[in-house]
Amino acid sequence: MFPWNPRNIFSLLSVSFSLYLLGSIFGKDLLKSHNALYKSKKALTRQMHEKEMLLKEVHHRVKNNLQTVSSLLSLRSRSVQENKMKNLLKSTQNRVISMAMVHEMLYMRKDISQIEYRSYVQELSEYLIRSIKGLDSKVHLKIDIP
Repeated sequence: MFPWNPRNIFSLLSVSFSLYLLGSIFGKDLLKSHNALYKSKKALTRQMHEKEMLLKEVHHRVKNNLQTVSSLLSLRSRSVQENKMKNLLKSTQNRVISMAMVHEMLYMRKDISQIEYRSYVQELSEYLIRSIKGLDSKVHLKIDIP
């Protein structure tokens, strides 16, 4: 077993004390590192939340501005008598609405690197046909996009 002489006890105590000192030093370093990581994670989470809120605000403002421009174009086209100018205003309004649709589709995506182009073209085309030809349009849309 373990011989109980003072030299062995002293060796055991010195090794134990050394381990205790090393453990407390490394423990303090680990604790400091953990606290630093926790604080930086908390700061990054807060910054990410702030950026998400700012992005939502920007989206809301862009959406409202595009709607305002579209409405102004619509109001202006109602007061114009000349067909050429009315068509020009309607065409411009359709472009603004197209931009709003692109913006909305980008905003709805979690990953904007993968946009469903087919659904965008389908939705935009249907809108443009309705806005130009009306609800009773005899235009049949066939989209062949992979």
